[in-house]
Amino acid sequence: MSCSVRIACTRQSDLAASQLALAGEAKRWTAEAMYSAKIRLILALGCATCGGCLVLVAGSSTGWLFLVVSGLLGYGYLRYGTVWLAMRSLRKGDYSGAKRRVAQVSKPARLNSESRAYFELAAGLVAANEGRAPDAEAHLRTSLDYALRTENDRALAEWALAEVLAVRGESTAARSLLGEARKRDCTPDVRRRIEELERSIGPAAATRVVPCPDPRKPPPI
Repeated sequence: MSCSVRIACTRQSDLAASQLALAGEAKRWTAEAMYSAKIRLILALGCATCGGCLVLVAGSSTGWLFLVVSGLLGYGYLRYGTVWLAMRSLRKGDYSGAKRRVAQVSKPARLNSESRAYFELAAGLVAANEGRAPDAEAHLRTSLDYALRTENDRALAEWALAEVLAVRGESTAARSLLGEARKRDCTPDVRRRIEELERSIGPAAATRVVPCPDPRKPPPI
């Protein structure tokens, strides 16, 4: 049985678990990001309250400054918070929720480098889960072009991309990605998944070296 057939046969049953594990490895990043998002939202609400009170009750022009700051904080929360929420949905195995969050990012090109990296990672995982291999490949490759926070996250993205390529029968490219992932400082669970995928793909076929014939010798009859 060919490599692509072997992987395709097992992938459908293992996909949700493997991609959930990938999202689970981003748990620490998501928790930190969501903590920052909550602080941003709390500050926005606090500034809006203070600004409203100063303008309406005290009649102070300083309140407008608080309202402007509140607007900026709220804009930042709406602009970047959906990426963090998408990653949190993936960690919970909620692919439909992650898909909705990803769709809410109307202009990913305006995200900062780190948020863009995780937007592309989330979009790639959603696409892979739905069997949209070309979209998954494009998003995962783009995620590697941006600022994924850790070596472990890069190894995860490379592993996920290698899985997409392996299912499509591109074993050589998949092995190359897994080789890069192996060099990274990643968690035991990620390393185990890299090794499992390598075993599923199998070793590269041995290349038979045929020596060049000596022109001084007659060909065998």
